[in-house]
Amino acid sequence: MREPIHPPECGKTPLEDFSATYYFLWDDEFFYAAISAQDDNYSYVGPYPNGSDTLQFVFAESPDETQTTNMYIPTIAPDNGAGEIDAKNDFDGWITNDIMDDSTFAASVDPETQDWTVEIKIPWGAMQGDFISDVFPPQTGDQVGFQVLAIDYDEGVLHWFAGNHPTFPWESGGIERINFIERPTAVDDWSLR
Repeated sequence: MREPIHPPECGKTPLEDFSATYYFLWDDEFFYAAISAQDDNYSYVGPYPNGSDTLQFVFAESPDETQTTNMYIPTIAPDNGAGEIDAKNDFDGWITNDIMDDSTFAASVDPETQDWTVEIKIPWGAMQGDFISDVFPPQTGDQVGFQVLAIDYDEGVLHWFAGNHPTFPWESGGIERINFIERPTAVDDWSLR
């Protein structure tokens, strides 16, 4: 995980303030992503979801990609202040195909604890035709560029911003990777012996 960005006025972010578990799965038709966040203060800033507590990750044709114009960056804030999900992928100057129109997503914020969740199901077909190579849907053994970004705002102030790569996608240093491994078709025994 990249060293988090902490504005000077807020210091280090303790786990009680923000911690999250990300889930990424796929099958032949869809890519699935989700986040379950424990947050002491859900905050939406806007006007875009990446200025808020949000699920954000990156897809690129390869880990060597350095241009954000060649990256999908699905970003979903669970509540835009009016009880609606704010989802965006087609940021200004970046890839223009908005895969959100073809995706299904759900989200919630617990009004008491401020914990929140986001889930998205993206059809592989929505991500075809934008890259030089037709990498989606992936085949077993394929590797594409992939990065996870963790973002936490409190009271409209950025408290936590980190990623699983030494640079952020817009810093032209490449991104991380995801390897598509062979999925088992059946599991005979789930015991942990």
